[in-house]
Amino acid sequence: MLNITQISSFMDKYLVPKNKNLVRFGILPVEAVISVFKEIESMPNGSHVKPMIEAFGHLISTAGNLKLRTFIVHGTTCKCCGIPATFFAVEYDKNDPEKAIILNLYSIHENGKEILMNMDHRLPRFRGGADCVENMQTMCQPCNLKKGCKLIFTEGGISKKELKAQSKQQAARSKKL
Repeated sequence: MLNITQISSFMDKYLVPKNKNLVRFGILPVEAVISVFKEIESMPNGSHVKPMIEAFGHLISTAGNLKLRTFIVHGTTCKCCGIPATFFAVEYDKNDPEKAIILNLYSIHENGKEILMNMDHRLPRFRGGADCVENMQTMCQPCNLKKGCKLIFTEGGISKKELKAQSKQQAARSKKL
């Protein structure tokens, strides 16, 4: 079990959650959580270290955590709009009867509002998409809600909007030559 609380004393103004259903214990830098998670993942299966992160006096399981693994493999930037994540928050939902402690990833919009980062199924589950890292991508909540069950991304993770913009730029360059 690794403790990362000691490196979490930044951005005090984000200690109070914007979602009234959440109780926030504290925030952690993105890089710190990712590096600790990678360290846990790299340990041999027979090691005596439990796949847990301790933060703010609470244990957070990393075993089989698809959301964290998605952020590590696919990055912490929204694949649609490009907004980068800013911090992880250690929270629980007041409506959760078990009060499970979770790590939520957030970005901060230019207007100062927090935006929850989600893992999104590239191929939606109802269309046969699997719950595996290869079928996931990082997306901010507003983009994820706009996407819904649509297939707006190519295999490389580039949105159709980005693809069109690249095509227009290439066409413009060709005309100049």
